[in-house]
Amino acid sequence: MRYELRRISPLPLGILFAALAVFGWLVGAALFLIFGMSMPGPMDHGPWAGEMLLTASLMQLAGGIVAGFLTGILAALVYNLVAGVVGGVVMEFRDAGSGEG
Repeated sequence: MRYELRRISPLPLGILFAALAVFGWLVGAALFLIFGMSMPGPMDHGPWAGEMLLTASLMQLAGGIVAGFLTGILAALVYNLVAGVVGGVVMEFRDAGSGEG
């Protein structure tokens, strides 16, 4: 069966992109904290070193969620405009139990 994707709902795609941004943030924040805490520098000796790293990480998380959400909405809107002019993405599906290869 062949189907053409003519429209993407912007809100669910925005939520999906925000979730992907959180996943990316988790990986990036882990690396940021590991390397940030292990490198000597001005943050190494201050009493607020851990709090500064945590604040920077949380700011990245919040920015990633907002940017991911807005990017997803914008991507869906652009796709819907372009798909209306040139056509959508054609996808082919098969029934899982049909045994076709």
